[in-house]
Amino acid sequence: PELAIEMFVNMFNEVGLTMIHPSTMNYTTVIADGKNFHQLVRKYWEGTIVGVGNLNPKEAEEALQEGTIDVVAFGRPLIANPDFVHRIKNAESLVEYDAKEHLATLI
Repeated sequence: PELAIEMFVNMFNEVGLTMIHPSTMNYTTVIADGKNFHQLVRKYWEGTIVGVGNLNPKEAEEALQEGTIDVVAFGRPLIANPDFVHRIKNAESLVEYDAKEHLATLI
């Protein structure tokens, strides 16, 4: 997978992209050489990386601090917690996303 990532990132650089949003189902899944997808992308990409993939706030903060990602995208936590920012600021627990419950509010 690393060779493919390197090739794609090189193409993105060639066409002048400045930000990418690599998508995975789970940010923490190791895919090669002890690294997750975003860490491998960072190895070849100097631009902005949006991190996504079932990240919780603690994992997101760690990824930001280590420089793997520059911005975090939250999807399911925002659907389950419309007051997400308030909860994070006040160190309140988050409601866990439940597709049966929360998808109904979107449809």
